[in-house]
Amino acid sequence: MGKDMEIKKFSYRRDKFYPFGAIFFIAICGICSILKAQNFEIIPLRNGFFGSTFIDTTIFVYGDFGVIYKSSDLGKTWKLDLIGANKKISQLEIFNDTLWGILEDSHIICSTNQGKSWEIFDIKMPTKEHFYWFLVDSSYFYIRCDSTILKVDRNFNIIKFLSDTIIKTYSANFVSTSLINKSIIITYPKKMYFVFNKIVLPISKILDSFCILDKNFDSLKLISIKDNIPKQEGETSFSLIDIFNFDNKFCFQFFPRYTLFVTDSTFENWNLFFKDSSFLNFTFEDSLKRWQNYYRILGSSLFTDKDSLYGIHSEFAKHYIPDGSGGYKFLYFNYYVKKYRSEPYDTLIVIGKPFKDIYFSTHIYYVFGSRLGGEIISEQLGFPNVSFNKDIVVFTENNPNNFITQSKLILLTNSKFSNWNLVNLLLGKPFYILNDSTYFFVKDIEIYRTFDGGITFKPFETYIEGDTDSYVPGFNNLKEIRQIYIDSTGKGVLLGIPKNPFPTKTYNFFKNIEHKVSIPYNKSIRSLPNSLPSNISYIDDKFLFSFFDTSRMKFRYQIYVGDSSFHSFNLVVFDSMWAPIYLVPLSVNEFLAVGLANHSDTVTFEIRSTNDTGHTWLNLVRLDGLIDINQIYEHNKDSIFVVFKNPDRIYLYERPTNRLQLVWQTENNSYAPMLMVISDRFYIVGRGLFLENTDRSDLTKWREGEWDYGKPNFESVIFKGNVAIAGLSDSLRPFNYYKITLKKQTPSVVDEQLDKRYYTTKFWASEPYPQPAEVRVKARFAWDGSFDVSEAIDGVYDSMGRKVEGKERIRVTLRDKGYGELEWECSGVPSGVYFILLRWAGGSE
Repeated sequence: MGKDMEIKKFSYRRDKFYPFGAIFFIAICGICSILKAQNFEIIPLRNGFFGSTFIDTTIFVYGDFGVIYKSSDLGKTWKLDLIGANKKISQLEIFNDTLWGILEDSHIICSTNQGKSWEIFDIKMPTKEHFYWFLVDSSYFYIRCDSTILKVDRNFNIIKFLSDTIIKTYSANFVSTSLINKSIIITYPKKMYFVFNKIVLPISKILDSFCILDKNFDSLKLISIKDNIPKQEGETSFSLIDIFNFDNKFCFQFFPRYTLFVTDSTFENWNLFFKDSSFLNFTFEDSLKRWQNYYRILGSSLFTDKDSLYGIHSEFAKHYIPDGSGGYKFLYFNYYVKKYRSEPYDTLIVIGKPFKDIYFSTHIYYVFGSRLGGEIISEQLGFPNVSFNKDIVVFTENNPNNFITQSKLILLTNSKFSNWNLVNLLLGKPFYILNDSTYFFVKDIEIYRTFDGGITFKPFETYIEGDTDSYVPGFNNLKEIRQIYIDSTGKGVLLGIPKNPFPTKTYNFFKNIEHKVSIPYNKSIRSLPNSLPSNISYIDDKFLFSFFDTSRMKFRYQIYVGDSSFHSFNLVVFDSMWAPIYLVPLSVNEFLAVGLANHSDTVTFEIRSTNDTGHTWLNLVRLDGLIDINQIYEHNKDSIFVVFKNPDRIYLYERPTNRLQLVWQTENNSYAPMLMVISDRFYIVGRGLFLENTDRSDLTKWREGEWDYGKPNFESVIFKGNVAIAGLSDSLRPFNYYKITLKKQTPSVVDEQLDKRYYTTKFWASEPYPQPAEVRVKARFAWDGSFDVSEAIDGVYDSMGRKVEGKERIRVTLRDKGYGELEWECSGVPSGVYFILLRWAGGSE
């Protein structure tokens, strides 16, 4: 950290008193800037991982969308790097301290400086095929494609290639709720292996067989094991699924038996690796001995560290009900790593401590038309994708023999499997942004949260140590979360459908939820079938929200007021003919409601006000023919935007003047438009639509925005402060949920002398720079950590003490604990002197 950021360098100024808190003096020149779209940082937040590797103690985890995660401190912190916008990194390996990898679109990648920079080399293919797997030796790369094997030299020229239908991979469409687009093409078999200085290729075309290829590509030979490994009762064929190299042996694993076999360099003589023919033999004729293996490990869970063989065993953690009945409650899964020992007999012993899977993350998938379901972590540990480095072991998703997920799974363990850390796991869609670094994703009733700006996510935890039960959001009453409220302390509540009688509350950012509380029926949330919740507001130390139903001939609604402890929810109003979709409160009694009303012959869009919590309404605005609301955005209590589709229109309602202004319309009604606001810059986005506002003081002025790759297609967007998260695609980027921020701008002039400080007992700040400001102005700050700086910002005031605007265009960037930077985007503001005001509990200073 630079000297200007060290707290000991701050000088104390006690000669000035500011009656309303900590203030920054800012001089601004009124020059408007126009942002170009290429100034966006666009980062995919969902992806799948396909493996991991190490250089010394630096971990690399790689996946699709060009994503590489890197940790130089054994998994404590992570950095995200991108190689292209649409690059699936099929594999990454270390050879002689160089990182080599392949991209599925027929490229080789290389880094000689531990991933600080990358080179990408295009391999000129004889036919258009994908890269699935590669092997590296001192001179060449051997790459498996759809039906071709390549031999490529270090100058990235194809020296030889071999194509044959016998080694052709098989592709199929796989459908799962864990996937971003719900379906994906899976390919198998992908792998190949160096065995006895030859290349072994699993194949799918011919049963009971695999191929071997010499490194000179002179001979491709089909190896049949049909007569060498006698079949057991019920076995019809074998498929080679993996080869383990440990203890100077090559062990071949075949499906469906899963036990291991060894052979010599002729591939003609085969023997069981284990002494006991029933050990880890999952098709053994003796059913008792066969089932004993299921209590040993999961059959597909074998992995090795080159010296030893390991497997994974799972078992329930239960709470037995103390009533003598023998009944119990399931709490979570324990996963044990077991190590193989051959002496005095074949056995597996537990190593370290179990991984406690208390996380709520599931998916539904389809295999041969059958609908199946399971837990993400459980299924991925059943087919582990593992890398070792001394004391650190990394588990990721997507073992090549398993179905593909895009769950971003990274699980670490150290101290010989004694300490476990779920680093990353994410499913679902963006749902709620709390601040620039804290976001929430939701899938049905599953909640995923990040505190580092979307680098790592954690799923909801169903169990708390010492409990006698486990809990999921909604306490089994919900099928879908529809609304979330959460504050900066982590206190929050959620609402959903089909019913929500007992409030689901949290005090730790939905890490878990408080135990179910019994509430009298007349104090519970008595939502009706087909009713959807409005937004949740917290005001006057109470929660305010509505439920509305537009599926009936006569709309109906309920308005609730709940206490801050979540123990009492009063049904204040139950009425019909009106659906308040969004509430904008000044108090619990006085608020605006944006929604739809049905009259005897028509449905209209209306904005109404009430001063008695919805018992009576004053109709402020009515529009006919506009009922398909695509978005409601509350910029502040006085400015509410309503976006319609079919026809595509955007209106701004201004509370002080009671004026509804049309700010944008089009005759093309296929855009499904939405507003996107980042750092107080306004954009209109949609399907093939990207417009930017050209005059902050006039929101009717728009122009075609500049996007880096064609016209983007926005399917969804949420935003707050300096961050937007959008479901989008363009001519290069496939559909994903992308985090969008403005690229950081370097001030044109920075005053090197930053010794003067404004001082309070809790907050220190540098002189703002540059002075005078034109586009944006910054100030470095430090504080004692007793309050949330983002929450403390009140807004911008002029020299007469009049509030000019709220905090929407003020960005807080935390550089370290107790240090940071304030930035105000001030373009379009008249020249003058302005102050940024902060307030916090305990009064002004």
